[in-house]
Amino acid sequence: MCRLSWLPDPSSWSWPKGTVVIEYDGATHRDSLASDNRRQNRLVDAGYRVLRFTAWDVLGSPDSVLDLVRRAHIEGREGLR
Repeated sequence: MCRLSWLPDPSSWSWPKGTVVIEYDGATHRDSLASDNRRQNRLVDAGYRVLRFTAWDVLGSPDSVLDLVRRAHIEGREGLR
């Protein structure tokens, strides 16, 4: 996984040559909701699938998060064939 170099926010992650982006919404998400929405729209427009997780998701249900990320990554790779 790597940070998307063209995005200024370090909470956006993707695989090289991938189609899945993981967004982590931390404590300041409410303060940056409008810019987060604009960034997500740019990602979707560029062909990415965006998965958005909160701290509760990651800390409270990590297996569910990993399962969803894993499935999205596999589906994205199959779409590149």
